Amino acid sequence: MSVKMFINDSIKTLLSTTFLMIIIQFIVFPYFSSEYTSKLFGEILTIYSIFSISSVVIGNTLNNLRLLDSNIYKNKEFGIDYLKLLLLSISLTILITTTIFIINFKYNVSELIILNIIIVIMILKNYLQVYLRLELLFNKLLKMSIIQGLVLIILVYVLKVSMSWWVIILIGEFAGILYLLNQFVNNGYSFNKSHINFKNLNLKFWQLSSVNFVNNLIIYFDRFLIFSVLGGSVVTISFVATFVGKILSGIVSPINGVILTYISARTESNNVKLYKYAIFSSLIVALITLLLVLPISKYVVVQLYDIKYSAISRYLIIGNLSVITLIMGNILFPMNIKYTPIKYQTIVQTVYFILYFLLCIPFTLAWGLMGFFIAVTSTNIIRYFLMVYTGFKYMERKT
Repeated sequence: MSVKMFINDSIKTLLSTTFLMIIIQFIVFPYFSSEYTSKLFGEILTIYSIFSISSVVIGNTLNNLRLLDSNIYKNKEFGIDYLKLLLLSISLTILITTTIFIINFKYNVSELIILNIIIVIMILKNYLQVYLRLELLFNKLLKMSIIQGLVLIILVYVLKVSMSWWVIILIGEFAGILYLLNQFVNNGYSFNKSHINFKNLNLKFWQLSSVNFVNNLIIYFDRFLIFSVLGGSVVTISFVATFVGKILSGIVSPINGVILTYISARTESNNVKLYKYAIFSSLIVALITLLLVLPISKYVVVQLYDIKYSAISRYLIIGNLSVITLIMGNILFPMNIKYTPIKYQTIVQTVYFILYFLLCIPFTLAWGLMGFFIAVTSTNIIRYFLMVYTGFKYMERKT
């Protein structure tokens, strides 16, 4: 696969992600912020984090495994092994999220059903995209994002219909999955009823999903911890202060999917050289983000979310550093799961997870939001160097 094709597909992925992200972060969330109190908006952000974690952990894990199994299944083939894992993981997710919603938020039964329907749709959307990636149909993924984004714009600014925030999210997600499902109709897709490698797949799924869970829990855990300890209003301050870093994080994640798509088909052996490029890229991304933090936050973000600059200024650098250092590790993630045993990635993430909670909870209780950001930045840096160490160690063995 040519470098030109890789760049072209990366640009399409970047555009599709950026478009939908801009709609959500610059239109939908500011709309919710204006319609609800700061405390309720913080609650919305926390619940949306649950949506994101659930869909990414389950959907992206299956997505990545299907890419890695491209030599076992045909590109246009749905496997029963994946269907079993999908149904099992969705059932477990619904049980967990329903428990969280009941304990922490005051919603009735019909509202709980709607919230879980959103989660199921998002999981399906994240997983089923892999079949378009296998065919390198990144242009269709771009169209899906445009359709979903336009539906959200129409709901918020054209129709201006008064409805609950979760109904707006549900309609937008439904538009996206409807377009995606339509791509599989009459396009030669088949269903394989044979159990090819379920035992091995099941093991890899739970290993990789635990890695993805830690990755994404760390991205969004600030909202859970801050909401519980410091309140909904501080969640809003944290969200706005780290806005630039979170935007970049949302862009890097799908590009990682493109990288995994291409390295899954690579036959070249110079993996160490490619890994060095990935490390260099992570440092460049970190530098660019830091340079953008202050001007964008001062002149754009505070206007969107109607919050005083003085309320977030002291958290801008350290807050975005906490996100940037996580992104640096995520840039290395596709190559690490491709070229190193998954069990070692699980070990790295377990160490990271333990350190995260050992530092974050006491630091937050002692020094509030500033303590939280310092603890997160420290643990992310440790994780980054652990990933670099394991990456070089096992790639050098294979080259």
